[in-house]
Amino acid sequence: MKLFRKSFLFFCLLFSLLFLNSSNLYSQNQTDSTAIYYELSNNKSKSIKQRLDYINKVISLSSQNNNKEFLLNGLNRKSYLYTKLGYYNTAITISKQLLKESTKAKDTSKVLLSYKNLADYSRLNDSLFHAFNYYQEHKLLSLKQKDSMGAIRDLRFMASIQYKLGVLHESESTAVEGITILDALKETDETLESKIGLYNHLGIIYKELGNYRGALELYNK
Repeated sequence: MKLFRKSFLFFCLLFSLLFLNSSNLYSQNQTDSTAIYYELSNNKSKSIKQRLDYINKVISLSSQNNNKEFLLNGLNRKSYLYTKLGYYNTAITISKQLLKESTKAKDTSKVLLSYKNLADYSRLNDSLFHAFNYYQEHKLLSLKQKDSMGAIRDLRFMASIQYKLGVLHESESTAVEGITILDALKETDETLESKIGLYNHLGIIYKELGNYRGALELYNK
């Protein structure tokens, strides 16, 4: 009886170890497959349709395996691939899903990326009001993360959108906000390029408003 009990316990232990190893191996195989499909989705020699098929496999596998990193990266790439086809509405829908999943995962970098994508894709889709709001959200989060240049990029697009919408005084205020942030930063090629762009934008606004002397002063700056 003792021998039987020992044999039974040994069998249970062996089965548990085999099951555990099998589960780990299955999980590892899924991760490896996901990584391979993700690399293939970035292969520019493949058609966009093929790359979308690969990235859909990445999203499916990462969802099954609860792999948040591949899921978020997969959604980001999928939205990008749809923009290459000119399907901005679809790209925006996927970017909203990315925002939802990255918020749930508390991944700030992907939340920022989601807002950037939503803003850029909405602008390219001529949804200027939506684009402006997404740039605003991205700007606020960028400043919170102490990413001043990220915020400056947003402000430049926001000022441009306001100009297109005909609200010149609001566009002026947005551009001035950008210059104020830049004035507090160390001068580099990047900050200088941004400041030149904002002064040029203000010059255009002043010219539109009939303030030619002010426009010339800004162009000279």
